Amino acid sequence: MSRPRGSLFGSDGGHERWEPVGAEAPVGLGHNLGLSVVAEGVEDELTLSTLRAVGVDVAQGYLLGRPMPESLLDLCIGSRTGAPALGTGTATP
Repeated sequence: MSRPRGSLFGSDGGHERWEPVGAEAPVGLGHNLGLSVVAEGVEDELTLSTLRAVGVDVAQGYLLGRPMPESLLDLCIGSRTGAPALGTGTATP
């Protein structure tokens, strides 16, 4: 699920935010089709908590992680799991 311009979000002092009513329909549709629902563009805690409340499975956006080079991503993934990141073949100390 990406953040389309339109009825799925409202405005709060110039900041866009997800509206629970607008987000429930696409989340429900995805789950009814047996899919995991991914929300893109999560930039603040209010948006994340709203998406969690309506059942989004995975989220991504600046709140959760900034763009980074693949080498740094491998280090982050390895340090969180203790396992090698996909495609590296080696564990990160």
